[in-house]
Amino acid sequence: MREAGMNVWVLTGDKQETAISIAYAAQLITRREKLIVLNASTEH
Repeated sequence: MREAGMNVWVLTGDKQETAISIAYAAQLITRREKLIVLNASTEH
């Protein structure tokens, strides 16, 4: 995907650290890439 110039978005209900670890393990991202982390909370 990177070679095609595609952006990768990871959306999850997991903890932020878990999502990042899984993205590295699945080779969706590499240590050389810049991560932009968005956090949000919703009041019910």
